[in-house]
Amino acid sequence: MFTIGDVLQHKEATFTMPPDLHGALMHARLYARCNLSKGDLAYAITYIDAIPLAFDEYGRKGIGVQLLYVLNNLGVWRGDEARAAKLVMKKYAKEWGKT
Repeated sequence: MFTIGDVLQHKEATFTMPPDLHGALMHARLYARCNLSKGDLAYAITYIDAIPLAFDEYGRKGIGVQLLYVLNNLGVWRGDEARAAKLVMKKYAKEWGKT
């Protein structure tokens, strides 16, 4: 099974998760794991863990869409760290969701 930090293979292309996105996802996942009783955080973990599969099936666009699902389930996460991580995820969701 893949982890977020793994190098992913997609047909002829190789993709490495950008460090800022990797960090944002790891912070989000850690918050979600420590606060499972709040909101839909278990779903956020599921969508984060499925990012390698989304990339394998749909390339960067798959990651962009997956990030939207992650963001949708992180609504209860607040504070400076949350804002910074969500900003990174939104940037890549917008950029890659179009490709």
